[in-house]
Amino acid sequence: MALDLACGGLVAAIVWTWQAAALEAVVIGGSVAATILTASLIGLSVPAAIHAARLDPKVSLGPHHPGTD
Repeated sequence: MALDLACGGLVAAIVWTWQAAALEAVVIGGSVAATILTASLIGLSVPAAIHAARLDPKVSLGPHHPGTD
């Protein structure tokens, strides 16, 4: 959570300094923070759900291409 707030805050500070636009800085910084938070939550929940379903963890690595075993 600290990483997404730090990155979003840094981007917001840059936008605010560069364009002197507070609303745009908050919107852009907030969207960066929300994107990083969403990506980390999905990245944690998919392997956890696969483990909870007692499936092979290799399933979450990506598509399987027949004939490449």
